[in-house]
Amino acid sequence: MSHFSWEFLTSPVKSLLCSLHPATRSYSRLRLVTSLVAVHHLLGPRPAPAPDKPTDKTRLTRMAAALLRFNFNYGNLICWLKCLCTYNHRDWTLLQNCIKVVENIPPPSGWPKVNLPHAMKVLQQGCPLADHHHCSFDSVLQQNLHPPSKDLQKEAKGVDECLRKEEKLSYHILLPCFLFCFLFGLHLVLFWVAHKNDDPDPRLCADPTSTVSKTDNGNANAQMPDPGAHGHHKENPPICCGTAFMRQLVWLWNLRISYPYYYY
Repeated sequence: MSHFSWEFLTSPVKSLLCSLHPATRSYSRLRLVTSLVAVHHLLGPRPAPAPDKPTDKTRLTRMAAALLRFNFNYGNLICWLKCLCTYNHRDWTLLQNCIKVVENIPPPSGWPKVNLPHAMKVLQQGCPLADHHHCSFDSVLQQNLHPPSKDLQKEAKGVDECLRKEEKLSYHILLPCFLFCFLFGLHLVLFWVAHKNDDPDPRLCADPTSTVSKTDNGNANAQMPDPGAHGHHKENPPICCGTAFMRQLVWLWNLRISYPYYYY
């Protein structure tokens, strides 16, 4: 509410609020920066990162400014960024035409029936398509103030490098920490570090299952509907991914038998 009421406050009241809360002071500075910086650079190629600065502070500030211009509506920011953040570059008409060719062909015996309209909707909008996650602001605050694990502290340099690589691939969008106060419906999750086999570089794992205290109710996975024996959630189809790899192998094998001279 402070964001939408800011323009109606007098200068003395704004000064008082800034003196009372650090996040409000940072927000006030961001408003000033937003009126001065251009954000269209975010739509272009990313600049080469400086070797001694794992986080591009200029890009981080511009991203925060763009989010403020969208009134902290994160979904609108993603739609505006497009590029790798969405599937707008795909030829949906071509894909729809391909689906029409196979949509009336029954699946082989033992294979699950594919809900193609549902699959297309998931591809375009993401998953889950509909759900209700909730948590208290106190839980978000606890997650935000929770100290990094010993593994994260030990691998701090590798974690920074991993974040930089994943930001470049649009797996993450980096923002100033204080903005957690202004994002409605925000859930925070813990980061864990994992090492795969003998790879010395750490991998970041987002953990939406763990809590940091008995009063922390921000674990999003605990609020997902159960697709098990008690019936399927109306937006969640039966889960058949356990046999997907074998079904793909059988399909490829049959293609090789039917079309032996075709190079895949």
